[in-house]
Amino acid sequence: MSRLVKGATEDGYLAMEVSRTDGRRREASLADEGRALLEQAHHWQERVFDRLTEGWSAERRREFHRSMRDLMERSRNQET
Repeated sequence: MSRLVKGATEDGYLAMEVSRTDGRRREASLADEGRALLEQAHHWQERVFDRLTEGWSAERRREFHRSMRDLMERSRNQET
């Protein structure tokens, strides 16, 4: 993980700062390049979803979306 964080920082996607609450720790946050990349990824996901669900009714899309949110929530609850 530390190599991934280091690489993302070097590439300008993350910014590292000393923690405000604990000077021994560092905190990562998205840099401008990281925010732009995340926004592009979200747009790509939406385009793929639109292509995959072409011909579906709005209700069917909403139901699928609700079902996926439910599954993700259950997944998070299983981890704890």
